[in-house]
Amino acid sequence: MQRRRLSMQQTLQSEQDELARNHQVAQILDIVKDDATDNSLRIDVNSIGARSLAKAMWVNSCITCLDLSSNQLDDHAGKYIARILNRNNVLKKMELDNNQFGPMTCKGFGESLRINTSLTYLSLDSNPLMTKGCDAQPFTDFTNALKSNTTLNSVNLFRTGITPAGGRALSSALAENGAVLFVDIGHNSIDMCDMKKIAESLDGNLSAYDLRMRKKEEEDASALPRVLFLLT
Repeated sequence: MQRRRLSMQQTLQSEQDELARNHQVAQILDIVKDDATDNSLRIDVNSIGARSLAKAMWVNSCITCLDLSSNQLDDHAGKYIARILNRNNVLKKMELDNNQFGPMTCKGFGESLRINTSLTYLSLDSNPLMTKGCDAQPFTDFTNALKSNTTLNSVNLFRTGITPAGGRALSSALAENGAVLFVDIGHNSIDMCDMKKIAESLDGNLSAYDLRMRKKEEEDASALPRVLFLLT
């Protein structure tokens, strides 16, 4: 317990020191906390600054698109970023391409995507989520969260090191998901049979989505004459 408390104190001190050195990032974080930003935020930040940004996003209610791609952020920062979704139900799009996110990030999303009801697009393109010989459980935690998530409809997992075991976990999860319409799984080591299962799940979701949209259009069209009648 004492060791954990010391680690947390050191983490907090490093974040405070980083903001003291980087006044520009500190100013941006103040704006984020005050809800004085545009709906979209793109920021160049290091791993320590990203952890502070994640905490600032807990209380932000106006940013719907967050772009932290190509910052070479480490897996520790990725865990904090994933946990934004535990408290933030405004964010709809996260672009996190070309960083160094791995097992801790997967575990973080495995927790947050179970309860988040706002995110619709997540891109983890070109992050080493899995590596050969690594424990598949963190990635499985991530895929398991997709079974209960009902808002995420687009996931980019291009070139993320997904192993055959990871591919099996993903195909199994998507078979129980009715919301995801697009998944990019190119340049991974997923078995062909699991790629086929993933495609079948997405086709089924897309067909159901098209049916819902057609039904909504018909309902809207039938409601229009009644509205016109009330106006005349």
